[in-house]
Amino acid sequence: MLENIFQLKDGKDTTILEKMKNDAEGIVAYDSTYTFKYSWFFFRELPSTGWKSVLVFAEDDLLGASDEGRRKIIHIALGASLLLVAVLLLALRIDQYNPHRLWWLVFGVSMIAAGNIVVIWHLNLATDFSLLDDENERIVNQTILKKYADQYDRELRKINGTAYTRVPTGIFIESYELTSFEASVIGKLWMKYPRLLYKTAPPAFYFPDVSALETRGLSTELVSEVEYEDYVLVTWSFRATLEQRFSYQQFPFEQNDIRITVLYPDFSKNILLVPDLESYDILNPSVRPGLNENVSVPSSNTISTYFTFRTIDYRTNFGADAPIKKYTALNFNMVMKRVWLNPFIANIIPILIVAMIMFIVLYISSTVEEGRSGLTTMNVIQSCAGFLFILLLAHVNERNRIMTPEIAYIELFYFPCTSSLRCKPLCWPCCCAV
Repeated sequence: MLENIFQLKDGKDTTILEKMKNDAEGIVAYDSTYTFKYSWFFFRELPSTGWKSVLVFAEDDLLGASDEGRRKIIHIALGASLLLVAVLLLALRIDQYNPHRLWWLVFGVSMIAAGNIVVIWHLNLATDFSLLDDENERIVNQTILKKYADQYDRELRKINGTAYTRVPTGIFIESYELTSFEASVIGKLWMKYPRLLYKTAPPAFYFPDVSALETRGLSTELVSEVEYEDYVLVTWSFRATLEQRFSYQQFPFEQNDIRITVLYPDFSKNILLVPDLESYDILNPSVRPGLNENVSVPSSNTISTYFTFRTIDYRTNFGADAPIKKYTALNFNMVMKRVWLNPFIANIIPILIVAMIMFIVLYISSTVEEGRSGLTTMNVIQSCAGFLFILLLAHVNERNRIMTPEIAYIELFYFPCTSSLRCKPLCWPCCCAV
């Protein structure tokens, strides 16, 4: 795309423009209104013409996500924590028994452990895990699209000697809602359908992941058919409920992808649906092409959207003569991260309050009549039973809400707390004797 870059637009200010005019090459970091992200602006003067070529990358897309980098940060945090614990042990001189120093040691170690937990939470929230997927490359330009389309053509020629007919297809999602393992979407789908195919293979599509329930399946409506020289632009509006493979192992810090898989219904026609990249102004995934910018889902934030290809192995040729059992489908992916504040308040804060109250109960209890408060063993048992019942109800309610067969991350806080409440009546005489 040829464009005059020496203009006050897309977030550039006068300082940036002066740097671009005076320097032969350079890098500028700024808040771009082109990518709608904090971005890096690379420019270089071409010696042959004196023109300047420019590349703009959103920082999220440029730096990506590094699993190795995450591991290094975690290792550094653990090493620093061990060093801090060793410093505390030396500073407090725990070789000499002193209850006051032991309390400070317990407080310090607790703060260090809490700091490590917060670091891991931050890494999970800041990382786009879809960038770590090496199996499905994002289709963000014509070069990548051509690479995959040519590869599928070569594979088909080996089987029946023909190539795919490519049909540019676009998707725009106007709204969506989520349940535990389903996504309900409303949007538009269009095809630039070749005229030569129109009579022998009429334009159509279907979603293989549509819900089996008739009332929540797929409904479509033909919006328009606009004729051009080489193709007919066919547009549908649709409403669909699609089954998804969501994972809640890291709840409430999980990331899931809504995958809208599109296929042409008649496999024998060898029609390959490819992304209509030319219909999108910006293809940077972080800008969320193909998604209504005003869409609002209370439980999640959509951080990126992009196209990929997906090979579906049906393990049958559906009665056709051709020995084809694997079919290439077009995927439109929406990457979501959960809004963690509500689950955090609903789960973690009650657990912390229960733990603090039980600590106070044990601290002020005594087995002797002239003890700190005179709480008896039965008082402690009653307190533990009451709080245990509260946590069990909260735990069961959370399991019913997310409805997952996996053990969620949030449950790792419930298990030790409920186990501690069961054991506290047994440990209480020992605690009071100290």
